[in-house]
Amino acid sequence: MLQPNIEKRETVDLTFGSACYQCLTSLKAFDPQFYCYFCKIWFCKNCGEDDKFQTRKGSKRMVHPHNLVWINVFSEEGMHSIDTYKFGKNLDFDVNIQKHGGICNGCGMSLNGGFRYICLSCRPGPKSDGGYVDICQKCMKCLSGEENDENKYNNILEKLRKENHNLSHVFLRICFGNDYSKY
Repeated sequence: MLQPNIEKRETVDLTFGSACYQCLTSLKAFDPQFYCYFCKIWFCKNCGEDDKFQTRKGSKRMVHPHNLVWINVFSEEGMHSIDTYKFGKNLDFDVNIQKHGGICNGCGMSLNGGFRYICLSCRPGPKSDGGYVDICQKCMKCLSGEENDENKYNNILEKLRKENHNLSHVFLRICFGNDYSKY
């Protein structure tokens, strides 16, 4: 009997952090937090989103130079068996460019400007049907509760459900300057 040709992928399970690398604030399971896959360090929401070095260029502008995983989940379901290639490459960049090239699955607008959030738990990736599930910075603010618009929130969730996305999934936040298609 012939065996099917099955491609084995390298996967990783994410865990919650215990302390923020930057400010040393204690973190616990299900606290909103950022994680660097390359450095194995966590940041609280405030430090991970901090853009205090606005006079600097490229990676040096961010609190941490790598793309960070945004963990803001209600169950651990989407934190398991994530394909390692979805984390991209360990890259630094020297200029602040805004090249993303995609459409937000929440609002349908271009991803140019701000951060791009790619679901690490949905779909196999760019070479599969549909590519990635992407969220723009504005829609992510709504999903994270920073924007109090229940109609917009429900509309985004409905569109994401059609993509088989749910609130137990984690995202990779792509910093400005990173063209993810070149990973």
